[in-house]
Amino acid sequence: MDRALHLILRVPVTGKPLDWIVQQHEVVLRKHAAVWIGIRTCSLSRHLRGQLSLQTDNSIPTFLYLTQRSADLFNVYKAKISASANVLTDGMLALTPPYYADQQLIGDMQSWIKLATLAHADGSELDRLAMYTTGTPLVQVLKASMLSFGSVYLR
Repeated sequence: MDRALHLILRVPVTGKPLDWIVQQHEVVLRKHAAVWIGIRTCSLSRHLRGQLSLQTDNSIPTFLYLTQRSADLFNVYKAKISASANVLTDGMLALTPPYYADQQLIGDMQSWIKLATLAHADGSELDRLAMYTTGTPLVQVLKASMLSFGSVYLR
């Protein structure tokens, strides 16, 4: 493996504020030392789940970058990934914030990422990332497209 794969999740500005979403997940994370975050836009391919699993099983730091744009600035959080799934079992649902069930969102999620850490990050972190398949700088893609989810690497 030449470079570690990481994920980017862009939260639309038309939805809940990213800070609110993170706050909800942090409550569960503090209580259980883990939390699942749902991805609505796409399911993770078998290959992508396998790559994430290979990295986490071999203690290769693997991150989910959460971002939301406000004017020309990006609010950024960085979370350490510990697992991924396309469907959660009943036992796994205990590690999700209540709003998923309260707002009947669980069935809408196409995939899930299990997080071991979650912290605010400097926006400049995005400058160091590039799209995994093309090498295009992530910030360039975020500014020019509606990318909501993708795989990235540190350049």
